[in-house]
Amino acid sequence: HFCLTSQHFGLQVKTDQSCDQSSDNKSADLAAVVKKQDIGYIPPGTNMEDWLAGIRKRRQDIISSRIERRQRRSEMTKRRTLASQQRMKIITALAQG
Repeated sequence: HFCLTSQHFGLQVKTDQSCDQSSDNKSADLAAVVKKQDIGYIPPGTNMEDWLAGIRKRRQDIISSRIERRQRRSEMTKRRTLASQQRMKIITALAQG
């Protein structure tokens, strides 16, 4: 059984022996963590344009990483296909020789 606490705006897992919070505090802390990790959360005193630029940058980073992942998969498939073709040529050459 684990106790979830919000420290450093992330989830940290602690065992029950070290968990001394009441269940109300646990759920409140968990809700606060989820709220702060939500993309729609705007910290107080934040400039809207800066916040929006940060959100757009995060979105662009995610999109570019997805594109890179697709390209790597495609390249890996091409390498596998090329390797199998080379193996077949070697096998054919050995069979004829």
